[in-house]
Amino acid sequence: MRPSSAFMALALVAALALSPGCAPVPVKQQVDRADRTAFESLRTFQQIETGLFQAGLAWPTAAQHKAIASKLSSAYLLVVDVANAALSLKAGEPAPAQLQASLAQLGALVADVAALASQPAGAPPNATAAAEKAKSDAAKLSAAVQGVK
Repeated sequence: MRPSSAFMALALVAALALSPGCAPVPVKQQVDRADRTAFESLRTFQQIETGLFQAGLAWPTAAQHKAIASKLSSAYLLVVDVANAALSLKAGEPAPAQLQASLAQLGALVADVAALASQPAGAPPNATAAAEKAKSDAAKLSAAVQGVK
């Protein structure tokens, strides 16, 4: 009995993926992935937060909702700007000061959002978890950008 060609193809793909000769993911591809992940994490948090606000729950208050929306708006722009700047760097070129400043600003904005979601009597666990994931993913984007050198 011969194994099916689909099984053989799957086995070949698995063997190639697990082989030590596989090339690592290029840094710019890591930046692209990290950018998309950070953007999606911010979006997920925003969807949760907006849903809670529209439901009229105790968190977020109107003032918190407005502050979060403002910070997220700036964070979205920074995520895109940071990725574009990092992807345009040439090999061996150091990250310009503006890119470093944008990374710091992005980290601060996302940390502020996470803090707004974790205040005493603050957000429910799903919103807090989404905010912390956005914070973690923004840090991963920063690390990926730092790898472009």
